Amino acid sequence: MSECLDTAMADIHKLDPAKRVNYSFGLVLGVDEFLQEQTHLLEKFRRHDRMLHGWGTVCGLKVSVPTDVNPPEVRVTGGLAVSPGGFEICVPNVMCAKLNDWLATNRAALTARFGSFPATVTTCVVLCYRECATDIVPIPGEPCRSDDDAMAPSRIAESFELKLCLPDADAGSPPWASPPIGSPPFDACCSALSAREQGEIEFGRLLRRIDIGLGATPFASIAQLEAAARSILDIVNGALPSPPSGNLGVHPDNARTMLLAIARVWATEVLPELLKRDHETWCGAACERCVPLAELAIAVAADGTVQGGPAGAVVDETQRPILLATNLLQEWLLANGPATV
Repeated sequence: MSECLDTAMADIHKLDPAKRVNYSFGLVLGVDEFLQEQTHLLEKFRRHDRMLHGWGTVCGLKVSVPTDVNPPEVRVTGGLAVSPGGFEICVPNVMCAKLNDWLATNRAALTARFGSFPATVTTCVVLCYRECATDIVPIPGEPCRSDDDAMAPSRIAESFELKLCLPDADAGSPPWASPPIGSPPFDACCSALSAREQGEIEFGRLLRRIDIGLGATPFASIAQLEAAARSILDIVNGALPSPPSGNLGVHPDNARTMLLAIARVWATEVLPELLKRDHETWCGAACERCVPLAELAIAVAADGTVQGGPAGAVVDETQRPILLATNLLQEWLLANGPATV
């Protein structure tokens, strides 16, 4: 059963993302059938995104603190992102937040975390998927109902929420290390890299170490390449790669066989184990609905406002996850990739 579903709703309607409605003549269609159909299709689309493409910023969503606006505000342009759970998040217009207002609202929590002002407050800007019930209409029912019971929303609008998160107080990690103030448990919007993400980074490094050419001697064996792929599980656990550097030579005549071998080990052995460490399955639902956009360091004066105006808030987008389109990767591949490795 999908963990993303409301528990009471799931228990009542028995929604299972692995099932779709079998329409047959005479079948009575009720709320359960329509909810089941939506659940199946939504999870199918989200699983496709997260398993075959990944997650991150697809387009737009630039974060900035305009120098010509005082009191300072943080702005996020419109754009599109995909969350780690496969939720597509669309922001149609420029959004902004007044930093002095945010500092005032969260002063108690901020001073508990960073000490009394003046101080430098480190936050991260995150974008989260949200749904909103809309279009209230009258519904049939029993007589003598209240006005609230006689009306119900007829649509669910896919929306978003932008928020600022606080860093982990117990670790020297970047601001994606903890959920924002008051966020639900399923919003891993400031989470550190998952096991899968770390594994993908290490697998990319392994692929870059492969040198295909007649002069790339000594040539590695299939067993050596497969062992290198399996070592990713140890590297993700904190072990150093062995060897930590150096190319793995592959004869051009054997390149296809060798590359298929390590791809097979990745897909059949390494990735399933990484998903298990992330408490995910390839068939189940994932609930991570938030995407980190930027780190924001705010110099806060003794009065609780941004010190120095807009210059007192510095944006760092270097850790933002990016999701490139397939046709862009294709053009890069056709151009023989990077000039140097």
